[in-house]
Amino acid sequence: MAPPADLRDIVPGGKEISFPVTVTRQDSPPNVTALSVEISHDDGTAWRPVELTPDGPQWTAKVSHPASGCASLRANASDDKGNTVSQAITRAYQIG
Repeated sequence: MAPPADLRDIVPGGKEISFPVTVTRQDSPPNVTALSVEISHDDGTAWRPVELTPDGPQWTAKVSHPASGCASLRANASDDKGNTVSQAITRAYQIG
């Protein structure tokens, strides 16, 4: 997940943003069979699904942010070989 944060790790608030989501493996590109991304604006108390659009070997995530605060991200993916990965990043970036 690569949100468009600046050098201070801040993403613009009060609007919709898009960013790429990529699933990789060390040995070969995975054949992803399931992918979900969620966002939280309250340190992970409540999660909302993120809209994902396939874009070649990656996906584009689209999220709406409040005017200020922090965003936490959580992702789950699996491939056709039974491999799975889960990643959660609390306070992934600041909004404002």
